[in-house]
Amino acid sequence: MLGMIRWVLEGTLVAMLLSAIRKETGMIFFYNQYQLGGWIHKYLSWGEMCYSRTLKMVKRSSLFRKQLNDDGFGRINGNQTKGRERDQSQFGSRFVELD
Repeated sequence: MLGMIRWVLEGTLVAMLLSAIRKETGMIFFYNQYQLGGWIHKYLSWGEMCYSRTLKMVKRSSLFRKQLNDDGFGRINGNQTKGRERDQSQFGSRFVELD
């Protein structure tokens, strides 16, 4: 029984990771090439729902706060605009920034 629960939790974490990748980069897992495409789509939708609910829970929690530059995790996305503008020039008009 515990083995089954472990597989479900690990599967949910992988689905949430794929959801976060999609939201951050716009890249999706190419599941249409597999015969189980419908099941994979449902699995990815499950990850989307879990990821969204987790974000809502984190935003309401007092255990989390916004990242500061002094935290030591590198620059915050909002402070990297100069580098982004420079990087966009190499892609020309084909570059699309995803939020």
